[in-house]
This record gives sequence, structure tokens and C-alpha cells, in this order.
Amino acid sequence: MNSNLRNAVAGATLIAATGVLAADETVPARAEGMLVTVTATVEAVDLKARTVELKREDGSMVTIEADDDVRNLEQVEVGDIVEVDYYEILVTALEPTATGVRERIERVETERAALGEKPAGAVTRTVEIIASVMELDRENRLATLKGAKETITVKVDDDVDLDKVKVGDDVRALYAETIAITVRKPEAK
Repeated sequence: MNSNLRNAVAGATLIAATGVLAADETVPARAEGMLVTVTATVEAVDLKARTVELKREDGSMVTIEADDDVRNLEQVEVGDIVEVDYYEILVTALEPTATGVRERIERVETERAALGEKPAGAVTRTVEIIASVMELDRENRLATLKGAKETITVKVDDDVDLDKVKVGDDVRALYAETIAITVRKPEAK
């Protein structure tokens, strides 16, 4: 699991229940992009320490600390299945701008499980940046952008006209990523 996805899984778990979403509901995907699904099994729950040990499909273990914003932690049991859907970043707007000043505006929306339900939730992060184009891979529709905080390589939506952008341009870009997590009972065998 790459570090961004690992952090996303940890972050989603930490706030897995910060809007209103029942465990059996489907989280509406606000972000577009490639869906990555990660599944893990609960191996241990420590309610006093507020930690959950998860065993990933590849056998590796991860311990997640659930802060006080995670409600319904007492509903999680050993053997439960944790599913994380992560929509990878996709740039939906990429247009030249003349400002020359890098900036970043970020908005985060959250949803969480109702009281008494298994923990579940979704986090959507939408980012608008003014960045410099460092590299363009037109064939694979990838753009490397240097923003105010970091340099990232992102997939560019098919609706974006890459002919209007070149390396060295300052651009306005808009992207979003969504992380959704549910906890469910394993299916009966």
C-alpha cells in the first residue's frame, strides 16, 4: 500500500464516522478517478486505548488509533471486515492563469455513522491550487504540478484540453479525493 493510501486509510479510520451514514448505506462518490478498495479483518480491539488492529489482505498488520470523534467503536468486534474505498486524485480542471503566485484552498466534507451503528464514514477533500506545470505526459494524461505546499503528479480528466497547457505554465487546478470506510460482520460460511 503506498504511503498516501496508507495515510488515507488511517485518516478515514480516525474520522470514520464524522457525518451521518449507516453501515449498510453506500457512500456517494463525490470524487472522480480510479477506485481502489482495501479490505482488512479486525484482529483486536482495545476500547480503553481506542486502538484497532487490522490484518490486511496481504497479511500485514496495522494498528489504528481511533480518536474521540470516532463514534460506535464499541460496535467493532474481532473478525469484522473493514472496507476502505479510496478514489484516487483526478484533476477535473487545469487551465492557464497569469497570477504567478502559488496558492492552495482546501475544503473537507465528512459523513459518519449514526449512533449505535457499526462505524462508517466518508471524507472528501477538494483542493483548488495555483501551481506550476513541471512535467506533462500527454499520452498517459499525467501532470506534475508544483504547488504552494508540495509537488504532485496527478491524472488529468479526459474532459481537460491538455493542448492549452505546457510545461512552465502557471495553472489553476481543481482536484478531489474521497475515502469511504465501512465496518461489517463477516459473511456466514
